[in-house]
Amino acid sequence: MADWAPNPEELYCRSELRNILRNELQELLPSLRVVFVLRDVEGLSIEETAEALELTPVAVKARLWRARLRLQGQLSKYFGIGMTHS
Repeated sequence: MADWAPNPEELYCRSELRNILRNELQELLPSLRVVFVLRDVEGLSIEETAEALELTPVAVKARLWRARLRLQGQLSKYFGIGMTHS
């Protein structure tokens, strides 16, 4: 039987990824960070996030888009994700 448990290298990579994401989340504006965490980390729906923050669903979507875009830019320095240029 194969051992499906993560090996030490996989555990280290996961830990590093969590640390990088945590640090980069702290760099986001609080208004963007809270929407990202509620929606993408905690799994709330757009409507639930809007209700929790007393925002409209449109405002939640806009903040979530901005948060994701900024995180993509911030994380690209770690993962070499190239932003496409026209």
